[in-house]
Amino acid sequence: MGSNLKVMETWFHRVWNEGDASAIDDMFLKDGKARGLGGEDLVTEVADLQAIEEQVRVGPEGFKDFHARLFAILKDFDIQVNQSMEDGDWISALCTVHATSRKTGERVKMTGSVLVRMVDGQLAEAYNHFDFMSLYQQLDLLPENAFERCLCGEKIA
Repeated sequence: MGSNLKVMETWFHRVWNEGDASAIDDMFLKDGKARGLGGEDLVTEVADLQAIEEQVRVGPEGFKDFHARLFAILKDFDIQVNQSMEDGDWISALCTVHATSRKTGERVKMTGSVLVRMVDGQLAEAYNHFDFMSLYQQLDLLPENAFERCLCGEKIA
């Protein structure tokens, strides 16, 4: 399929920009793992930070659950790779995500990075670090100044 960057760009284009969930089957290894996107089971409250960090989405079906949930609240994705670095089977990409809120019709934006190991042109493991807090604030899913309140040690209920 070419370089890892080409695979990554194709992933973002097909899976997100085109909304093609079948591309997940084509491009995500059956035992592949994605971290940083929540666990396979939604957790309403987790007291242990380590438990959150260990949550992993496994295989295409695990990733499709995340994909469907994000598409339930957003549409019209446009994900751009701003910077990338490759080292053997690994690629790191700094991305900008633009999308439209299904509820309000307003455009939203978040940035993030992903570190992915590729095997034979498929995603084998991914470490995702996207600014979901900013996204949820733009979608009005968090209280006002949630980030700042958390920095002050305030628990948001």
